[in-house]
Amino acid sequence: MKPTGSARPDFSAEDAQDLVLKLWNIKGLARELPSERDQNFQLHAGSGADYILKIANALEKKEVLELQVLAIRHLARAVRGYNWTEIIKISSGEDIATADGRGGTKHFVRLLTFLPGEFLSKAKPHSPGLLRIGIELVRDRLTLEPAPAEAAHIAERLKEKGILIGTEGPRRNVLKIRPPMVIEEADAARLLEALDQVLSETSLQSE
Repeated sequence: MKPTGSARPDFSAEDAQDLVLKLWNIKGLARELPSERDQNFQLHAGSGADYILKIANALEKKEVLELQVLAIRHLARAVRGYNWTEIIKISSGEDIATADGRGGTKHFVRLLTFLPGEFLSKAKPHSPGLLRIGIELVRDRLTLEPAPAEAAHIAERLKEKGILIGTEGPRRNVLKIRPPMVIEEADAARLLEALDQVLSETSLQSE
């Protein structure tokens, strides 16, 4: 079952402070951060260090969180030259603890070191224009007859080339391009080259 808003944690900042003191023996002041299905707090300790307390959705599986921990540690070892967060173990030596939520729910919790920077909730990695890139396909430039079949064919051919785009619009004749945050110039060039190849083999002329 996929985690939902109904199983979202409902801890106060005071609850978060008590959790960190009890499980990690760290005293500090907590403030809640924006989150979707989980709950996150930034904790400023008396030592001057900052941490992130992550309280998982009650339906989240522990195996998923363990995989995230392993992935972070692998990246820290394999990719040098970058700052990576560290997972703080609890006194028993485990990476993930359990906390009781309101109504008897159980939540997995983790404490990580804080990395200074801009929170994703406030960042705008895409310009509004970039988010709305789309190519509308028509069979005739005068009548503007939609070309949904051709759009679906082009999307499928690009998929075969390893490029994922979708079709949208009320007539399903718009190729929607949604670049990832990490897109680079070489990626854009590859997209344009593949799109040019596929368009050259696709007829959009009315018979």
